[in-house]
Amino acid sequence: MKRRSRAHVMGFTLIELLVVISIIALLIALLMPALTAARESSRGISCANNQRNLATVVHAYVMDEDQYLPPMWDSQDGAQAGIDYKTWRGFVWPYVNGQALVFDCPSEERDRYAAAGSNSQYYGRYGEGRIASGIGAVNVHWEWGHTALAPFGRGAGSRNKIDDVENTSQAIMYGDGHSAADEFSTPYPGYSWWIWADGPWIYNQGGWNRKLNRSYGVSYGEERHAGRANYSFVDGHVGTYAPEEIPCDKDQCWWTMNVDPHP
Repeated sequence: MKRRSRAHVMGFTLIELLVVISIIALLIALLMPALTAARESSRGISCANNQRNLATVVHAYVMDEDQYLPPMWDSQDGAQAGIDYKTWRGFVWPYVNGQALVFDCPSEERDRYAAAGSNSQYYGRYGEGRIASGIGAVNVHWEWGHTALAPFGRGAGSRNKIDDVENTSQAIMYGDGHSAADEFSTPYPGYSWWIWADGPWIYNQGGWNRKLNRSYGVSYGEERHAGRANYSFVDGHVGTYAPEEIPCDKDQCWWTMNVDPHP
């Protein structure tokens, strides 16, 4: 009788081992996209929950401030633009119980309000504008003398009342990303707390698309959740939209507190 080799009896042959390794590698390659998508989906849900909690905070501020929404920012005499400001985040800070994570999106790895380090001393104070966050307030069409106003007013003396928002379910307060320094450059490198459209040609005109118009911050804002972004509206609800799904024309604009602000 022919005896079986010791190698075959004791374990796998080299060829069998290579086949098993190849199968495992193939399974990993097949599963990785699904696992990545599931992880990003989970982050997107956490991001939306942060924005929803933040909307509750904003409404608590409104109740205590005679129906006024928080200002986008406020400054003091001699303040360095952007950096030394107290932003909308600082005005609602007393309502978040020290939970800085509410101003962030888990998918944003670079700009995190909760990772302020030594700058955390400015939470709720002037100078807080130097801290980047994963969520920015809308400031797209603002210009002196025009009607396309963002819900959060420019400066503490220019606050808007929530009752002045014509359709609270179609007016965005804030959303994913911001408009400070990135690969597109910007004239406002310290303004890491708003969504901005630079250039006089766009201030009071419709047709603005955050991606097509190369909104600063778009690479880690609009494209953060598989080409979509989370946005919180004045009525408190949160929605997830691609750039082309947000209306901005003479009939309707979600970037302003006015329903049809564009000529």
